[in-house]
Amino acid sequence: MIDFFGKIFGNKDAQRNIDIKNIKESNINIVQIEKFDISNFINSPYQNVIIGSSLRKSSSSILINNISYRKNTIKNIMSNWGDKTWLNLYGGFDTGKTQLSLLLEKHLAFENVINYNFKELSKAEFQNIISLLFAQFLSGNINDSSQNINLKLIILDDLPEFGLDENVNTLFTQFITFCEENNIKVLSTSNYKIHSKITKTIISNFYELQIPLLTKEEIEEVIFTYKTEERLRSFSTIILAISTGYPIYVQIICRYLDSKEWNLTDENLAEFISGKSFDELDDETYQKLFSSTQDENSRELLYRLNIVLGAINNEIVELVSKINPIVEKPFEKIKNLNGTWLQKNNDDTYFISPLIKRLGSNNVLFETRKEINNSLAKSILAKNTISQYEGQRAMTYFLAGESFDDAGIIMTMGLQTYFTNPKLFLDSVFKSLWVKSELPNKMSLILKSSIRSLQLHIYIDSQIKNNNIYNEDDKDFVKCDLELILQGDLELIPKEILSISYLMLFRCYLQEDNVEKALFYICKLYTTALRSLDGFDESVKANFWTVLDKISDLKEIRIWFEAFDLIGKTEDYYDKGLIHLFSRRLVDNIVEKYEGDWDTVIKLLEYIIQESNLRKLELLNAYSCKTMFFIFGEKFKDISRATSFYKNVKNDFSNPEAIFVIQDEFGRQQFYSGDKENALTTLLEIENTNIISQTKVDTYITIAKIFGEKDKNLAHIYTKKAYDYAENKLQVTKLTLSKLRTEYAISFWFLGDYKASLYNLSDAYELLISGYEEIDRFDNINDFNITTLRIGAVINYIWQTVHFERMPQNYDGSPLPKPQRGVLSNSYDPTNLKEWYNDEKKYLNMYILVEMFEYYEDKSMAIKWSNYAFELNKKIIFYTQKHTLRTMLGYKIIQGLYQEAIELDSEIELFENSLNEGMVHEIESNLLKEAFLEKIKKGKRLDINDDYYYISNIIPIIIKELTELLSCKISILDCTSRIKEHLLRNSNLFRNKESLEHVNFILDNFPNNQTECKNLLNWFSDLENVESKESIQVILYLCCSINAPTRQALSMHLASMKYLEGLIRGLSSSIHLFVLYPFILKFWTSRVLEKPQDFYFLELWRRNLEKSTDVKNEFKVIAIIALICMHLRYLPSEAEEGWMAKYINYVRENN
Repeated sequence: MIDFFGKIFGNKDAQRNIDIKNIKESNINIVQIEKFDISNFINSPYQNVIIGSSLRKSSSSILINNISYRKNTIKNIMSNWGDKTWLNLYGGFDTGKTQLSLLLEKHLAFENVINYNFKELSKAEFQNIISLLFAQFLSGNINDSSQNINLKLIILDDLPEFGLDENVNTLFTQFITFCEENNIKVLSTSNYKIHSKITKTIISNFYELQIPLLTKEEIEEVIFTYKTEERLRSFSTIILAISTGYPIYVQIICRYLDSKEWNLTDENLAEFISGKSFDELDDETYQKLFSSTQDENSRELLYRLNIVLGAINNEIVELVSKINPIVEKPFEKIKNLNGTWLQKNNDDTYFISPLIKRLGSNNVLFETRKEINNSLAKSILAKNTISQYEGQRAMTYFLAGESFDDAGIIMTMGLQTYFTNPKLFLDSVFKSLWVKSELPNKMSLILKSSIRSLQLHIYIDSQIKNNNIYNEDDKDFVKCDLELILQGDLELIPKEILSISYLMLFRCYLQEDNVEKALFYICKLYTTALRSLDGFDESVKANFWTVLDKISDLKEIRIWFEAFDLIGKTEDYYDKGLIHLFSRRLVDNIVEKYEGDWDTVIKLLEYIIQESNLRKLELLNAYSCKTMFFIFGEKFKDISRATSFYKNVKNDFSNPEAIFVIQDEFGRQQFYSGDKENALTTLLEIENTNIISQTKVDTYITIAKIFGEKDKNLAHIYTKKAYDYAENKLQVTKLTLSKLRTEYAISFWFLGDYKASLYNLSDAYELLISGYEEIDRFDNINDFNITTLRIGAVINYIWQTVHFERMPQNYDGSPLPKPQRGVLSNSYDPTNLKEWYNDEKKYLNMYILVEMFEYYEDKSMAIKWSNYAFELNKKIIFYTQKHTLRTMLGYKIIQGLYQEAIELDSEIELFENSLNEGMVHEIESNLLKEAFLEKIKKGKRLDINDDYYYISNIIPIIIKELTELLSCKISILDCTSRIKEHLLRNSNLFRNKESLEHVNFILDNFPNNQTECKNLLNWFSDLENVESKESIQVILYLCCSINAPTRQALSMHLASMKYLEGLIRGLSSSIHLFVLYPFILKFWTSRVLEKPQDFYFLELWRRNLEKSTDVKNEFKVIAIIALICMHLRYLPSEAEEGWMAKYINYVRENN
């Protein structure tokens, strides 16, 4: 071993006498070689060793200006490093290891630091130097505590790969032990992981981390060191994508952008994204590569691996090596490259430094490069199943290998994932590739037309679904390119592909309302060459009549008839459902476009009737005649003209469905004009026509209206027919079904069956609520909102009739309008609707439905509608009705959602307290504004105190848990544990913590027998100045009653109910009816079974119990208590009798 230090300082004995602390700058211990004349050693193999100051004055060892201080990264590293002595940061070239070590040093803020840099040393040089260095530390003089008492951190920068020399390994282990004993941290950086031969002996005192590259947030921090403009933040995403977080790359990109004033023109954007703007980085990389990798074959292998996308495994190494010219012994070369330009992952794969990636693959021979790319693609496709990312890689390889048709096939596979797995498609490159640029020239027409047809299909579908894939400019580019492709040699395109291309162009132009071009392409579908294809008929059948949806003027009508003639099929050839739908759409379009100009409408309809007669298109003819009846009857108020026209045209029809269309409309016009008898005759004649059309629903409803005036039962039958027909025969919207179900509910009301009516209204409203969730751009939200109001009006009317047993009234006392048949099909004024409707109307319907099902004691339905109300609360702002949600909180408790109940209660309190007049500007409806301001004016809000939370939440939960205990569903421990957990979780809501302690004491000492009951009661009676005394006493009595003697239990219940029952009933019917009442009923029916000897007159028990449960909801709890008093021969006190007085009067009046 060459004695390097001996040559500098003299012999070893002299070296030991050197006092390091006397060689210092400021307070930093250093060994500064530049202070000595070493010119005699200029040829020394160690001249590159820098043992420098922690100030790092050299360009490679100081913090640069434009950096991120990486606070979160530093925090995470420090957390993981913890008390361990040694931290090693490893990673490839230019990953920022030295800069990160500087940041860690800055964070530690130690005054005394020694830094050693081992950059570009050979293994032999490193072993010699490290041996001498560590010998220094481990020598007697250096180890003297008086000399090193202030040393806190040693930095070993750019450690080479080592671990095979046992002497060095032993020295490292001893060195780390020395540092641990002297409370010195060791921070090292390296291209390599520390060898396991070293780490295994110090594993508990060692932490190793692959260098974390810059994150998006850290790149933003770097950007803001140049300019602190918020707009620059957006550059971080693209910088991260290009640099992958390599600090040197980030710096070069930022310097480039700064030179451009952080503005990119269209001209340099492409070069920026590709990275071509940063060629200076490549020159530096080549220099480092030639210096570190002198073997040409190793560089060749590296260049070949540069072609690979993603991680590199051994199979890929072997694959690229075997391509001519063959690279021999590739795994030996991989070993030499690992740690510098390659990094090995935990799964034994490798990744290449992005700096090498920038060099591209041009250093590989062109033909070799093509073969490698194609081989890589085929290796991916050799699997049975591939991910979208593998598909993207395979396509990229094929393109680079100039196998354009293979790439096209992958592209078509990727595009089809839009229909099979939309989420997967959205995350792939397939959605954006070739949508703004031409397809490769060398790709075949088959693949070109297939790709463009699929892309066009996707754009057509995405426009309908209104998702974020749709782009108008991209769709137009794809469409025009497909049309250009179809101007080529069509013999090269299979008929199946050609027909799909024409069909997509037809659909695209139809979506654009370009009727002429749409019909041009559907006629292309009908060329002789394509007629023989399987499925051709279905394409024409399914699409030709849809064009009528876009037609409204004479020119377009003529073109459509010409196309019909060109196709040459009769009406029977096409789907009747489509003919019905789009014939009606055509005449509706005409009426909508020329509304008011009825002469023009009539002329167009007469033309359609004339042309339809020539071609025997009876259904199109019928819908045109139907509209003529409508104009004559409703617009001209001239039923005689309608009758005359009907007589003139009725003999033109032989198709039963066409006859149905004209006779149905004529019959309804008779009804609207007041000629109900003839209308009924006309409509009944066609009732049994076998037709699948929504018109038949209107027929049934009109017949029901006519019968409604003389036979309610027949009217009910026809209303039911309308709903059943729509539900079972038609594919109608939930909105339509909701309206028809409401008609059916109203029919029940006319029959006097209020319960059936209300249950059907519930079903109708549920359909409507579900329909709201499925609204798309073709729906009119006003149709839903008016239906909400109309259903609500019917629900309210029937509910008031049932609940108050009087004629329903408005708030001002005026009578409410009675429900009417057909009310949901009436027209409405959108302006008035905007004033009358607000989203709280949705909630009010739900609120009434909950009350309705409470009236009928239907717990499951009440829970369902309360849950709808809770969900709506998450979606809208309740300006006037939020407080009413409190009445439903019991349903959260019933479902075991204790925490949700109390949190929602707190949410209501916060909202109610935040209300102020300034919020009125958020409200659109004037009526709602008035109601809101009136609410603010009244200013009455519930007094939320400890007793409120006991009554509304804690006691109901205790009652529910005790009911489950009585039902043997849970143990006492389960019961008390759940309650205590809930109390602990919400203790912050209670102002008086002592009262909570009392409740917990009761639960902890839950009485199992009479003695324990007595002890607990005595404990409570000894308490003084108890806050919330009544609430705690109720909890005590409820718990003690479980195992108390029967008469004492009754006394406890009477004492509790006097205070509790009225409060709960006033606060929440849900708690009163479905929590408190089930407990009382379960308690006393169980007690009668368990201890019959305590009761009298048991022969009357069953009959009396039935009578006591069959009372108004408000009396149910009192009725059971009164019943028990009788069977125990218990004489209530005056106060107890006062509590029961209203019930006693009720019984007397009803007996």
